[in-house]
Amino acid sequence: MTNVPQNIRNIWTDIYKLFDMFYPMRNTEDDWNRFWAEGKRIWENSGKSHRVMEAISLVSDVIADRMKGETV
Repeated sequence: MTNVPQNIRNIWTDIYKLFDMFYPMRNTEDDWNRFWAEGKRIWENSGKSHRVMEAISLVSDVIADRMKGETV
């Protein structure tokens, strides 16, 4: 059982899937375009929540840090 409504759980699940799917990507324009297209879909499904976009941006920053060789 959870205290979190299903629609919010779905958003968190989608954000994690975005992170998992794109974490190993190469630093190419095509890969980033695919990342942001998927991020946009998640954002739109959230009702264009500002907080969801912040979470997606955090995911992109962590992936970019990995590409630069930095660790979390």
